[in-house]
Amino acid sequence: MNTFLRKTDRAAGRAEIERPPLYRIEWVRNPEADESTALFLIREAFRLSPEAIAKALAEAGNSRRVVLGIYNRDIARTKIALGEKAAKLRQFPFPFLMKKEPAWK
Repeated sequence: MNTFLRKTDRAAGRAEIERPPLYRIEWVRNPEADESTALFLIREAFRLSPEAIAKALAEAGNSRRVVLGIYNRDIARTKIALGEKAAKLRQFPFPFLMKKEPAWK
């Protein structure tokens, strides 16, 4: 049985679909690292436009963590793997965090 499908009314045969959990992907900024390389890797791995990257950086302000997106678990893992692979090829430290978002209502 699908983990996101719950039987709520067996007599009527109706099922309520539960939304999958979402995960937030954050990039941890390194003040000593080259930011232009980091922005290139974000654009390459996450397919974000320069405007979206600028907006994410502006929302983060002086914080070391920048939220790059909110995705379901499989997509989040894939995007992190792409980013880490691209960073390894360029020998660039590029730490990501994946945090579970609170449940939807």
